[in-house]
Amino acid sequence: MAEIARHQAADPSGDELVARARELVPRPRERALQCERERRVPEESIREMKEAGLFRILQPRAFGGYELDFASYARVSIELGRGCASSAWVYENNSMHQLILALFPAETQKELWGSGDPVRDARIASTGWSPRRTSARPISGGYVLDGHWEFASGSLNCDLDVLLAPVERPGSTGAPPEMRLFLLDRAAGEYEIVDTWHAMGLRGTASNDILVHEQFVPEHRTLAWADANRTPERGVVVQGAGVHDSVWHRVPVWDWMGWTVAPALIGAARSAL
Repeated sequence: MAEIARHQAADPSGDELVARARELVPRPRERALQCERERRVPEESIREMKEAGLFRILQPRAFGGYELDFASYARVSIELGRGCASSAWVYENNSMHQLILALFPAETQKELWGSGDPVRDARIASTGWSPRRTSARPISGGYVLDGHWEFASGSLNCDLDVLLAPVERPGSTGAPPEMRLFLLDRAAGEYEIVDTWHAMGLRGTASNDILVHEQFVPEHRTLAWADANRTPERGVVVQGAGVHDSVWHRVPVWDWMGWTVAPALIGAARSAL
């Protein structure tokens, strides 16, 4: 832990980050029509949120994040929702995914967050949770991933994508397949974004489809879905969770995922009143 920890001399409090989000609200509000028209969050808005440190709220402290509580994350998302529903939706989804990235092996986390530049290390990831048309084949050193995923919110603003897929195991006839998460890098051309998203009012979320064709994914960039939903109390410590002290990294993913997407909608509703 000592080798990778980067302690912050004066991390902002939750209240300070909420104040920063409140100051930003007029900017995504001014760009809301642009966001809807272009069907993506303007890069200026993403940059401003990164520079304000908002994407670091749930990022592990050991890697330069603030590792704050859910209340801080929710209050920031509500504030942003008052400005632009799509921008807030992309923020809260992709900020929340920091918790999933923190469950991957420490080697992966060092690759993602190890540069020492807090803005550069504010890596954001979309996800694909619809594994109906997907498969992963184990080979030496990793897996070969193939398939088509839907509803990858923030796809056009993200650096990464975390995709859920079943693993094909020879000789496992009749047994349910092992499900794994696979982390892919957009800049490396490891996946394709398919333009499918035109939902009225939330066009800016760019919740497009993701296409992957026979892409090799090294072992350390994968995570067993069962491990992401276990706790130390049940005798299992998830790979990445063993690096971090926060309760966030010891709660099964399904226990918190549903309610982390509500705050932006609350903010948007308040703005409409």
